[in-house]
Amino acid sequence: MFQKISLLIFVMTGACFAQSEPVPFSHKGIKGSFGFGNYDHTQAAGLDENAAGSFAIGYGFKEHTTLWFGLSGGPHPRTEMPTLETNFFVVELQFEYKFLPKKKIQPFGKAGVGFAGLLEQESVPEHILLGIALTFSFGADYFFSRHFGVGAEFRFLDIEYVREEFIVDGQTTGKDLNPGLNRDVTGFMLRFVVQ
Repeated sequence: MFQKISLLIFVMTGACFAQSEPVPFSHKGIKGSFGFGNYDHTQAAGLDENAAGSFAIGYGFKEHTTLWFGLSGGPHPRTEMPTLETNFFVVELQFEYKFLPKKKIQPFGKAGVGFAGLLEQESVPEHILLGIALTFSFGADYFFSRHFGVGAEFRFLDIEYVREEFIVDGQTTGKDLNPGLNRDVTGFMLRFVVQ
């Protein structure tokens, strides 16, 4: 994880030095991104770090600001039984602020809210945790043309699971969790952006 953070800091520092003449970027309008990386859950979740994917569509209101709607997640092996997996997902709405929108290297920060879930399909009964997520990201994009760029972002998700459900023979039963289960998740994503 330290190597990923170091790489991201290096890329963001590069944004402050010796960039070529600005390309006439326009961040207004519809845009999309997809990416891949990994998520790492807190030890209390009992899940190992594993690969993840992401997809998002957004709308740029101004040069500096974009509102993103995205989905990300992936399967995670269980710490105690690595042959079994738990699927993690988060659906989120994030506000993004770009710090240097006219440069080729564009650092950004994001904050948002979302809906998260953990699904243990191999268990009997199937076990589902559902919760609310506060999401924070920072990173940088490199635009190699007016409409296409690649980037990297470090993610932090503060998740409070508030509902637990079980599926037995197609029937769902559940209960609200009081207090909820707090499970933090960190992640690193490489992304491709089209605007």
